Amino acid sequence: MKDSRENLIYIAITGLAFMAIVFILLLGKRSTQSELERRELAEFPEITAPSLIRGEAGPAVSEWYADTVPKRDRVLNMAMDVRNVRGIRDTGEETIRFHNVKELRTEPEETAQVTAAPAGEPEKQPEKEPEKTPENGPAANAGASAGAENAPAAAAAGQNDTADAETAQTEAPAEPETTETASAVPEEAYDALPEEAFTVGSNGIIVSGSGSNTRAIMMYGGSASVAKHYAEVVSMYPEALPGVRVYCMVIPTAVSYYCPVQALSYTGSQLDQIRNIMESLSPAVTGINVYSVLGEHTEEPIYLRTDHHWAPLGAYYAAGEFAKAAGVPFPDLSSYEERVVHNYCGTMYMYSQDTAVRDNPEDFVYYVPRDLTLETTYINYTLSDGRVAAENPPFSGPFFQPMNDGNSNAYCVFMGGDAKITRVQTGVQNGRRLVILKDSFGNALPEFLFYGFEEVHVLDARYFTRNIVQYVQENGITDVLFANNVFHAGTKSTAAAYERFLKQ
Repeated sequence: MKDSRENLIYIAITGLAFMAIVFILLLGKRSTQSELERRELAEFPEITAPSLIRGEAGPAVSEWYADTVPKRDRVLNMAMDVRNVRGIRDTGEETIRFHNVKELRTEPEETAQVTAAPAGEPEKQPEKEPEKTPENGPAANAGASAGAENAPAAAAAGQNDTADAETAQTEAPAEPETTETASAVPEEAYDALPEEAFTVGSNGIIVSGSGSNTRAIMMYGGSASVAKHYAEVVSMYPEALPGVRVYCMVIPTAVSYYCPVQALSYTGSQLDQIRNIMESLSPAVTGINVYSVLGEHTEEPIYLRTDHHWAPLGAYYAAGEFAKAAGVPFPDLSSYEERVVHNYCGTMYMYSQDTAVRDNPEDFVYYVPRDLTLETTYINYTLSDGRVAAENPPFSGPFFQPMNDGNSNAYCVFMGGDAKITRVQTGVQNGRRLVILKDSFGNALPEFLFYGFEEVHVLDARYFTRNIVQYVQENGITDVLFANNVFHAGTKSTAAAYERFLKQ
């Protein structure tokens, strides 16, 4: 009898809980956007008689219903909490977690399929299964701390130390001078890396460190032949734009400087890839070596810990190298007002779904020129399924967008995002006008170049729909800077876009 009562109570409680969930799902306020996923959620579909007859209405409503769960971000956060409690693996002094990481492999260049990660989306992994997994690979026994034993993964075996100065008007990047970080790497740690060119795309994410040292890093792979084609397309621009100075800056990502030793076998050499590009440039293109200068400042916050982008401070050092090559003024940071967005957690929480990233936010620090009056004009694009559907009329607005503490979109403080044409008139009168052709890494560069150019134009490789030759002529452009991170520089779609700009 007692057992029967207990069963009835259990059934009643379970039924009430189920009914409560159903009630919330049916009558709760539907979510319309996800800050965690950085996207607008599905809209309720238009239901017509033909769609009902064809059976299309049901699946469309189901998709909307599943995508707009009430309190979607809160539910996702709870799911991530559960997943991380179940999945954390302690590796000794430091916990290192691997997310979709695969042992690095090489494939023939002609068969390699490389797709770079567009802003806001990590690259898809190749379907080919690796020979090893994090559970049985060299990283399984990782136990180093996140500080002195993190090292430049790009210093891996197979680097080419020679640059052909006769075929490109730049030296290929040199390794950063030996630092305390680099010296902590045992030579045998590099033995796990193959010497051939890496041909795998983004190779997953690792999260290492703890507390305020927690860092999420996207592992690297790339195709040498695709990167070489990128250099060949960039090299078309001096001929297409006679009299215009053309520069190429390939930006390394955090894995080049902060990859734990135990994870080196899961990443390719960005330094090799950057050298490959620089050595493939036409002599008419000036290459900008930012790898070395960034390597000299790794003890400073030059990359974001919770985001796949570099920090504005890293962009500052890189912009200095470009300004030096371009021969324009470049004042130090005392000429800028430092502003901070506190409690920032960027894209790597969404990519990794690792709660340690969420629970250890950082300060997002950016810099605003003190004594310049900027006039910024935007032409926004309307997008449909990620593609440009329309170009809107120009309007004026601030270059630096207001951001509250805790805003996960703080990197959009520059121009508010990517899908637009931006023109900034700086008040400087020196006859120099710059176009930056970029991915999202390039968004952090313009603020440091306003003192050097009377106009700075920012065009994104994924959205620009005009003819670049005509644009340069109409706006009196004197300098063109290609500023792409190494993932995008090794992507077929990036090179194809820049080639299309010359013809569209």
